[in-house]
Amino acid sequence: MQTSVNRTARKVHLDNFHIAGFSYWDVCEAFEYLKIGTKLDLVREADNHDISKYLDMGLEGIYEVRDTRITPENHPEGQVEVIIYILAQE
Repeated sequence: MQTSVNRTARKVHLDNFHIAGFSYWDVCEAFEYLKIGTKLDLVREADNHDISKYLDMGLEGIYEVRDTRITPENHPEGQVEVIIYILAQE
């Protein structure tokens, strides 16, 4: 069976998740700077095994992470949702 691959894709969806740990930080200050579409840095967490493996290998530059939902009225662990893409390598 032959499959076709879209070689022109610049990025591919990997995952969506909420940013954890907001209950440990002064979130009110962070909301001032967060807007939908804001580009974020990806920081390793021990419980995300797939992504952590790539970060441990030094592959930080293969991801794009952006805000997709900001809901300050939610519980701190569900206030900010992000999307993560794997970027095409040139």
